[in-house]
Amino acid sequence: MSQKSQHILQRVAEFIARNELFLLRDKKGKEGILRDDKGQMCTGSETSCNPFVYVGLSGGPDSVALLHILHTLGYECHALHCNFHLRGAESDRDQQFCEALCASLGIPLQVREFDTFAYMEEHHLSVEMAARELRYNWWQSLSNPTTPSNPSNLSNLSNLSNLSNPTYVALGHHQDDSIETMLMNLMRGTGIHGLTGIVARNEEKYVVRPLLCLSRQDIVDYLGDNDLSYIIDSTNAENDTLRNQIRNQLLPLMEQMVPQTRQGIARTMEHLQGSEWFANRYLGLFDALTEHHSQWGLEWDELNIAEAARQFPEHLEDYLHEWTAKHTIPSHTQVIRTPKLLYTMPFDEQELDNHRPQLSFEEKTLDAPMMRVPHPSSPFENTFDADTLIQPLTLRRWKEGDRIAPLGMKGRTRLLSDLFTDAHYTPMQKATTWLLCDATGDIVWAIGLHISDRHKVTPETRRIVRIQLLSGAKEE
Repeated sequence: MSQKSQHILQRVAEFIARNELFLLRDKKGKEGILRDDKGQMCTGSETSCNPFVYVGLSGGPDSVALLHILHTLGYECHALHCNFHLRGAESDRDQQFCEALCASLGIPLQVREFDTFAYMEEHHLSVEMAARELRYNWWQSLSNPTTPSNPSNLSNLSNLSNLSNPTYVALGHHQDDSIETMLMNLMRGTGIHGLTGIVARNEEKYVVRPLLCLSRQDIVDYLGDNDLSYIIDSTNAENDTLRNQIRNQLLPLMEQMVPQTRQGIARTMEHLQGSEWFANRYLGLFDALTEHHSQWGLEWDELNIAEAARQFPEHLEDYLHEWTAKHTIPSHTQVIRTPKLLYTMPFDEQELDNHRPQLSFEEKTLDAPMMRVPHPSSPFENTFDADTLIQPLTLRRWKEGDRIAPLGMKGRTRLLSDLFTDAHYTPMQKATTWLLCDATGDIVWAIGLHISDRHKVTPETRRIVRIQLLSGAKEE
């Protein structure tokens, strides 16, 4: 093996270790990087700590190089080939090539055939999306062998928590693929995550990409040094997709202007990956600043964004996008934003009505004038002059134009909307504020905010009523 190929092997092994692509779990289920008996990080050649790896094999140069590199580094590989039957005889040729390659390397191969066109019509997908769903669904359903030599002993890939040696699917994406993805996202409009390229290990963690440290030219050189043949998908030369147009037209044009274009973009993506890491760290602070509220059975989350808006105005939208993505938002709930707050809001009229609170009444006749009104033990209870209340009393929600005569204003009224502003109420707090009204429609109590001066207890009061709101949603 040439010195250049050995260097490529070393780069891939170091990339695998640095990005912790293949992890083991201890008996307690804790995940960690592969280490040898001396506690050193494994780089792939230590057979005592190598996991079993599935390798997605199309027969193209990237997947052939990936299979050979992992096999040479000592990983026990099992190749996977998808025959989508999209290109007639070419599809069958690809399958036969993969079968011959794996036989020559002594590597087991699984082949899965798909009726892609039927799946595409049934699910109303493009060809690309249909093929993507089919292969990812297959990979997710793959099994993790108890021992690498017995792949028939199965347990589902999506449930790795009880496995000491999880199974991975390795794909042959390389640095040029990542650059193309970044440019596609840039042209369509994206946030910081979309500008970092392809991830080395996806969110489900079972798909890994060990060749992201190599360029397309590195892969071609490795294949040539090791006399490895491969096949070319004829559709790669067609400029009918955005990725192919970027690969075949845009990037060569950019390199005519700046020869080091690819290296420059790769460095930019590395810098942005660092920025994203810091952003995620700050998102941890966002979670700490998130307050959970509950009132009358309604629940919502509230985030104070004032400090973030002041310190990181250019990144605020990215942070807010990530925050809302991390919080499960029910279909009847909106995300509301003010200059200082972001919060989820169950803004459905029926939903609010379903959580209407109940009223509790305790009436008492006084033997002597009440010189001092008892201080309420919560914002949701108060004492009123019973003789000023015209029955029946009703509960309703606030609406625009409502007015109340606040305590101390001697009957003069103010708009409730102004009182909400004075109290710095959010739209969510306004929506969950209930009004107690008498038979004339007079607002007796904006619950949790103000009682009416017209219904307060005075030295002339002879009967009082203590009213309390009790939480309790309606039964479905």
